[in-house]
Amino acid sequence: MGVWLLYLPSIPCTSANKPIVRQLCDLCSHIRGSTKQHKSFIHKRQKTCDPRLLPLAIPMTQWNSFLHQLRRAKELKLSIQLYMSTMNGAKYQLNEEAWSAMEFMKPIMTLFEHSCNVFQSKYPTKHLVLPYYQVILLHLEHYAQISPHTWCHACEAAKAKLQKYYDLEMQNDDSLIATFLNPQYCKENFISLGVPSHWTNTIISLLSQECSALQEEQSRQFQPTIFMSSPQEDEVLTYLQNVHPISKGEHIMYYWKLSPSPFNLRI
Repeated sequence: MGVWLLYLPSIPCTSANKPIVRQLCDLCSHIRGSTKQHKSFIHKRQKTCDPRLLPLAIPMTQWNSFLHQLRRAKELKLSIQLYMSTMNGAKYQLNEEAWSAMEFMKPIMTLFEHSCNVFQSKYPTKHLVLPYYQVILLHLEHYAQISPHTWCHACEAAKAKLQKYYDLEMQNDDSLIATFLNPQYCKENFISLGVPSHWTNTIISLLSQECSALQEEQSRQFQPTIFMSSPQEDEVLTYLQNVHPISKGEHIMYYWKLSPSPFNLRI
C-alpha cells in the first residue's frame, strides 16, 4: 500500500488536549532543532544512566516512524524529564499523563508495525482489520485492570458491543461491516469507554487508513472468495496470538480462527 500516513486531528494545541503524538514530536524536534539545544540535552543526559542516544525527530509519515520515536523516548525518559525541568513555559512539557498515554499507545502502535505487509494482499478483507479492533479492546481491558483511569467500569459494555457484531457476522449479515469499521463508530466506542478525547483522536488516526483501504477495496469488488482463509490472514492470526496470548476464562473477548465459513469463534 506504500507509505502509511498518520493524519493528526486539527484541534487546539493546549496542554489539556494536545495529541500525544504531536506533543512528543514537537519536543523531539525542539531538542534536535539547534546545536545549543542539542548540547544542552546531552549535558542533562550525562547526569543520568540513560543510553547515549538522542530523541528521534522524524517526519510523521509512517506508522513505524512514531513507534520508533516512542520507544526512543521511553529509553531517554529520565534525560527528557531533566531537560524539560530547565525549560521555561509548558509548550513542550510532557506530564505524567502524557507518559502514561505513551505506555498505553505502544502496544497499539506495535500492531500496526506489520500492517503494511498485511495489506499487500490482493483482496484486503474485514478479517484483516477486525482483529486489530479486537486486540485494541483487549488492551483497553488490560489497561483498565492496572490503571485508575475512568474507563474501567465501561469495558464490559464495549465487549458486549463487539460480541453483538460477531453474532451478526455469524448470520452472514455483511451490511453492517461498513458501520463497524467506520472510524466515527470506533470513536464513539472509545468515548463510551471514557477514554480522554485527545487519546481517542490519536487512536482513531491509527485506524482510519486501515478502514479506508478496506472499504475502498470492498466497494470496488466484493467476491465470495475474499472470505476464504489466506496466508496473510493466517499470518495476522499467528501474530496476534503471540502478542496477546489468551486462555479460557482469561478474557471474555475472542480471537477467531479464519476458515471458509465467515467466522468460527473460539476462546
